[in-house]
Amino acid sequence: MIKEFKPEYVVVPGQTLQEHLDYLGMSQKELALRIDRTVKHVNEIIKGKAPITAETAIRLERVLSIPASFWLNLEKNYQELKAELEEKKRLKSEVGVLKRFPVKEMVKKGYLSAQDDELAQVQDLLRYLGVASFAAWERVIDEEVKGVFRTAKAYVSEKESLSIWLRQGRLQAQEMECRPFSRKIFREFVNEARKLTRKPLQEALVELKEMGSQAGVCLVIVPEIGKTRVSGATYWIKDRAVIQLSLRYRSNDQLWFSFFHEAGHIYLHGKRLFLDEAYEQQEDIEEQANRFAEDVLIPKDKWSAFLASIPGEIDVEDIARGSERLGIAEGILVGRLQYEGFLPYNSSFNRLKKFYKEEGLEKVVLEQFPPVTVG
Repeated sequence: MIKEFKPEYVVVPGQTLQEHLDYLGMSQKELALRIDRTVKHVNEIIKGKAPITAETAIRLERVLSIPASFWLNLEKNYQELKAELEEKKRLKSEVGVLKRFPVKEMVKKGYLSAQDDELAQVQDLLRYLGVASFAAWERVIDEEVKGVFRTAKAYVSEKESLSIWLRQGRLQAQEMECRPFSRKIFREFVNEARKLTRKPLQEALVELKEMGSQAGVCLVIVPEIGKTRVSGATYWIKDRAVIQLSLRYRSNDQLWFSFFHEAGHIYLHGKRLFLDEAYEQQEDIEEQANRFAEDVLIPKDKWSAFLASIPGEIDVEDIARGSERLGIAEGILVGRLQYEGFLPYNSSFNRLKKFYKEEGLEKVVLEQFPPVTVG
């Protein structure tokens, strides 16, 4: 394999100029007179303290019969290489920051290419994060999550993992074909999405993604990475809304509730970033999103009618009949009954939920939401 040669030093354009003057037997003073510049200025060019400007390059062409483009390219290459070497020196001081990020997991998930050289890995990570330096990244992520709400305090996210997770969602959403957001179509989409809860996951995700794009909502699923500890997020990219799910809880009741909860933020709370289970949040806003999800999945009147239809202790047949009448998956009904206290969480009814095995779920997600690789 032939590798591109990249010198670890820079040669100032003035050195080439001085070599040509020596060849001609011309002094710096004579050159200064001929190009109408001071001797000091010519000396600074030769020492690399002053650049060769376009005007100076034209004057050198007239005097030395060497094209202005030659001198300008010489200066351009010098400045680029000088900047690269300075940047490389700066990046060396940031190599230690790699330890804060789950780089190996990012490579495994396909977000980054594996690099043997740590400097190359730093550069790839910065490109992935879309920043010039880790200091800039600190400011970006702090600004991005400023004012974000809710968390279960025992499970606060690490901002490195959270930043990676959010960035992957944005990268995927930016590549999706999606119409501008329409509030009217979005509400219709939400009502139609409810019917998908009874379908197999792979089929449901295909339809959900397509229906969302027609309403101006990019649906992306990015599995947790590192210590993300979020179930979902809602944000906007220009005139499109994004619902990003992590599938942290691998059961169908949690998946669908998370989706409709995020949909509630879009419908009720405007163009802000919402992270669920990542930060301490305003309870009233989260309660509104919860109520939205509950009412879409099982409207209040139908919920009351279902409870009234059960004369005694709830059994499996009640769940089967109820989910059929309500038009939702049995697992969702079980989850609601558990949340309302009608069923214990560790009951045999959990077998009516669909728990997506990690291998199978990862396969479906990779097919429908392939990762965007940087580097």
